[in-house]
Amino acid sequence: MSPRRSVVAHVKNTYLNPTETFIYERIKHIKRFKGYILADKVKYRARFPFPRIYNLRKVGNVPRFLKRKKTAVIHAYFGSTAVRILPYKLKTNIPMITSFHGKDVSKKLREKKYRRKLRSVFRHSALVLTVSHHMKRKLVRLHCPPGKIRVVKTGIDLGKFPFRRPKPPGKGAKATFLSIGRLVPKKGMDILVKAFALVHRKYPNTRLIIVGKGSEASRLKKLVRRRGLKSSVRFEGMLSHRGVRRMLRKAHIFVLASRTAKDGDQEGLPNTLVEAMASGLPVVTTNHSAIPELVRHNKTGYVARQGDTKDLARKMKKMLRTKKKWRAMASKARSVVVREHNIRAQVRKVERLYRRVARSG
Repeated sequence: MSPRRSVVAHVKNTYLNPTETFIYERIKHIKRFKGYILADKVKYRARFPFPRIYNLRKVGNVPRFLKRKKTAVIHAYFGSTAVRILPYKLKTNIPMITSFHGKDVSKKLREKKYRRKLRSVFRHSALVLTVSHHMKRKLVRLHCPPGKIRVVKTGIDLGKFPFRRPKPPGKGAKATFLSIGRLVPKKGMDILVKAFALVHRKYPNTRLIIVGKGSEASRLKKLVRRRGLKSSVRFEGMLSHRGVRRMLRKAHIFVLASRTAKDGDQEGLPNTLVEAMASGLPVVTTNHSAIPELVRHNKTGYVARQGDTKDLARKMKKMLRTKKKWRAMASKARSVVVREHNIRAQVRKVERLYRRVARSG
């Protein structure tokens, strides 16, 4: 592969939703290939700056544009993006890599047309990347050739999330639970609020902070009022990445109550959990999707049954009772993140795959 061909087209239907920092971190850290963005919609450009961003609808002849850019690899983020770019890819000899992240192998599968088109995506993708072994098994069940699938974990910049030994609240101080995520059904924020109500009944000197925005916001605030928790639950709305890091430093325990939504929507591997574990926060979460691959119950956190309010409340209470375990649990959790979710190590994997695919293309 000659240097002039060392170009990757990062294709995304929308560049970039606020919760997709994990995609930006990967693109930003790729150094051995020159990259550019190709997207139907461009949002939050100031939040996710990149020097070369092009509107897919405005570039004219897309196959000609790809060739003019001397594109060596097309990397489509999400199955729906791969479906969108595939007709153009087929008019070139440029190999394509497709990444799957969550909704594209859960909720989207209810669309027959999408399922049908996935067969072509699998057939014409040189490689298929996924963030977990759980998702790899789902792709195999969808008839993606196992030999094409590579598990590449989500990565974070460890320098931005320095480890701090967990410090239980002092005598008389409030214990703060923190949850970060979109206010949508699969995040289980309603389950969390109900579980916190049970925790607060026994431990009144606790509070819950929820960071994020979404369609469930008004319903969740009503639920908080009905449970008499208005003075103990705070909604922070959407924060910048710097604001998220600040909240992680202030909290005592991180909680994520992910579950499968009624429409089938599921998580991939929540990056907020990775960031909390990297920061030294003890975590309580659920056995949803690939989360057990990240959080080992009783070792790096406590894992409750998804959708089970009482079990989540039990695990939250257990975390409050077992403060002496926090330091050892948090140290093991940080080790998992360093070993499996270092953005630089994960990006090197991706670059090796780019090189391999470009040479064979």
